[in-house]
Amino acid sequence: GLKDAARKTYEMISDKSEMFARELHASLLLMDGLMEEAMDELTDEDQEPFDSMEITRMLMRNGYKEEALAVLEKITPEDDDEKFVHLELMADLKTDLGCYQEAVKLYDQLLDMDPYDASNWYEQGCCHYKNDNLSKAIECLDYALVSNPDMSMAYQVRGECFILLGNIDKGIKDLTACARMGGMDWGDLLYFIHMDLIEKNNHKAAKKVLTVMSKLESTDKESRCELLLALSYVHAFLGEKLPSWQAAAALVRKIAENYRLPYYTL
Repeated sequence: GLKDAARKTYEMISDKSEMFARELHASLLLMDGLMEEAMDELTDEDQEPFDSMEITRMLMRNGYKEEALAVLEKITPEDDDEKFVHLELMADLKTDLGCYQEAVKLYDQLLDMDPYDASNWYEQGCCHYKNDNLSKAIECLDYALVSNPDMSMAYQVRGECFILLGNIDKGIKDLTACARMGGMDWGDLLYFIHMDLIEKNNHKAAKKVLTVMSKLESTDKESRCELLLALSYVHAFLGEKLPSWQAAAALVRKIAENYRLPYYTL
């Protein structure tokens, strides 16, 4: 794969002291889980130093988010442009680490610097969404769509917020707009339907969303099949342990007598 190709490329480089060679070597070490060795390569005082922001990005690319944050927190930006990039990286890392309230505050600073940045309004909205502050998420996503009406994913997240707040028609309108723009992540949509609607017994909303989305002309064949399949089975969620196998059998019979389905799970 890519790792093997990168290793072969590194082996072909004659001068291993070149910046590109050292960066590639550090990346390979990180991919192998050798964090300390990689940092030794990147911070070798006998070699030309790497920019701290580049080290941060390299760590982020290889999944070392907490280590990247530790490096980033030691950096003092020299001007407004550097401060903006620094804040964006900090906000991204805080979001990835699940520190949504801290990320929201960082996005506030970014939006003070550029109130028309649709991407940062969207990211802040997603933080509020993940923190179950749905009304605030909608407010942020409204601003994102004012700044960039073509931001399809903002429609999807806002649509999910509306549905969770009980405004199913508005939610479906947003999801439909996203799908028609070609930006729908159907896997995320199905996950949302199952985890946030079906498992929370909001079956009416789940069925309505699935039915409308499965009929959209913009839905690709594979996604339409997944949506139709999701409409065709029942998950029976049990709140407590059944007393016997006979009770389970009775429940299965009840489902079979009331639904014409290809399969169901218990």
